[in-house]
Amino acid sequence: MSLPKFEHLKSDRLMALIEEHLTTSSEHLDKITNTPIDEINWSVAITQWDEAESNFEIDWSAISHLDAVCYDEVFHHAYVEAEARVTEFYTNLAQNKALYERIKHLHSAETDVTKKRYLQKSIDGFERSGVHLPDAERKQVKEILLKLSEISTQFSSNIVTSTQAWSYHTEDTAEIEGIPPSIVRMLEQWAKAEDKSGYLFKLEAPVYVSVMQYAKSRKLRERLLKAWNTRASEKFDADPSKDNTALIQQTLALRHQLAALLGFENYAQYSIDKKMAPSTSEVIDFLNNMAKKVQPQAQSELKEIEERAKQDGIDALQPWDISYYSERIKEERYEFSDEDLKPYFEFHTVIKGMFSVVGEVIGFEVKPIEMEDKYHPDVTAYAVTRNDEIRGYVIADPFSRGNKRPGAWMADAVQRMRTNTGLQAPVAYLTCNATPSADGEPILISHDDVVTLFHEFGHTIHHLMSLVDIPGMSGIAGVEWDAVELPSQFLEHWCWQAESLAKFAKHHQTGESLPDELLQKALAAKNHHSGLMLLRQLEFAMTDMVLHAEETASNDPYAVAKRVNQQIAVAPSLDDSRMLCSFSHLFAGGYAAGYYSYLWAEVLSSDAFSMFEEEGIFSQTAGAAFRENILEVGSTRPAMESYIEFRGRAPNDEALLRHRGVA
Repeated sequence: MSLPKFEHLKSDRLMALIEEHLTTSSEHLDKITNTPIDEINWSVAITQWDEAESNFEIDWSAISHLDAVCYDEVFHHAYVEAEARVTEFYTNLAQNKALYERIKHLHSAETDVTKKRYLQKSIDGFERSGVHLPDAERKQVKEILLKLSEISTQFSSNIVTSTQAWSYHTEDTAEIEGIPPSIVRMLEQWAKAEDKSGYLFKLEAPVYVSVMQYAKSRKLRERLLKAWNTRASEKFDADPSKDNTALIQQTLALRHQLAALLGFENYAQYSIDKKMAPSTSEVIDFLNNMAKKVQPQAQSELKEIEERAKQDGIDALQPWDISYYSERIKEERYEFSDEDLKPYFEFHTVIKGMFSVVGEVIGFEVKPIEMEDKYHPDVTAYAVTRNDEIRGYVIADPFSRGNKRPGAWMADAVQRMRTNTGLQAPVAYLTCNATPSADGEPILISHDDVVTLFHEFGHTIHHLMSLVDIPGMSGIAGVEWDAVELPSQFLEHWCWQAESLAKFAKHHQTGESLPDELLQKALAAKNHHSGLMLLRQLEFAMTDMVLHAEETASNDPYAVAKRVNQQIAVAPSLDDSRMLCSFSHLFAGGYAAGYYSYLWAEVLSSDAFSMFEEEGIFSQTAGAAFRENILEVGSTRPAMESYIEFRGRAPNDEALLRHRGVA
């Protein structure tokens, strides 16, 4: 067993550790580039390089992970300094002509289909970094890539620090009316920790969502919505100095310059070039066509919300009213609230049940293991096996805390690789932000948290179940970005099936299974106002595409966002929203000109699950087909080929719209 170590990752020696790793990398790079081009072989150029890089990649992944889940200002500054050095090294590597020529030579002589595909993808990567350009232009590409990396890090840092800067204290019990008791206890604990009475609100996602859905105080909902949507902007009242506006403008301008230097009309075209989608125009058509299908239903849903708000004397619906009154309609129509499900979702029972459910579907077992070097008490580790053989390990960090980046994600900690000493098993970080328990009470999570957990575990098994021994093609590595969400969205469906829920939806006090009556109410309410929710995702995706397709978007990105909002949305939005300033997917993640991937992949995942609807949700035949054709093959072939091999045909959007409840 080989799990990442954290104890040696101290801020005062991060740079020294990184330099040690990069020195080793440089020595191996010299070995490759000093080998005459006609003597170069796969072992020297690929296998030995991968083995040499592995220790560095494990440490660097752990360092990046710590910065995200245990944010500390001193460590973060050391991380930023180290990241700049790492980015510089790998940018230079991607522009190394001697290495590029040797990879091209290997490609021309290679006969193995998988290896040839890997080499071609490597060549494409070199050329997308400008290695083939004249010296002046190649230098410009390098400068842009380094600057974009620097901006991305600062963008993330601004979100974290500005979010931490905000709080709201009140002793007025009227302001907490309607908020679930578990959240109220958290607010009381936060206030007590600062020697205050009453309640202290922070901008943590579970609190924000609960206030928007349940707080009767309209003023409180307005306060939190405005704070949430103006984080890291000049309009953020807690700390306007962490304004990401200029960083957004610089990012968009630099991305456009990069695309132009590499022969693309815009960054959107540059991004789509390596995805499943054939072209930017097809993506935009996909989004527009789906919006047209959804808008009538969304308008009808909004009218319902307006009518319900009028019953409370609200004639002019505001953005902070929508979630609240949508939730009231759901409770009244279905006699159901999301809070009704919480007693049946005790965290430890859920995660054990998830391992059982997904393991039965895909064909593996999960067992807890000891982890000697924990970076936080919440962390747990698991081994994943199939037929008694190790497939990989999971390091789970499930609960929110003040110094942890919001959201949920899977990150690779260790890549699968076959070495002279045997198999290096893959390891995944599985990170969520569920609400922790208060005062030692049972950890009850929402059904949304359950869905999120299954979603991220889908990414996890994609990483762990791979049988590809080339690190750059194993698991998610190299898979087209608009296909990586297929396994994650696919697993979400098992959160809604009676057969699977029976394995983990147990009342935390009585052990009683989720009553069928309550399940039927939840299923009836599942797609409540789904048109509005789907339209919001379409708006995000279209905003992303337009920002990266228009050369002038960097002049006023907020105007672009507002224009798309007026084109697609039907619900009122915040006039001075600065949602872009905290849109990490676009400006500090891998989703630039690719946010549409969630919906694109949902077409695949819904269509994939329809096979299980036909054959049974625990069908061993369908599960084996998904494992063998999607999870185990990595990026050894195009994602669409893998999908067709699994499903027997190309996907269509019929199942997605049906699962979303869109007529």
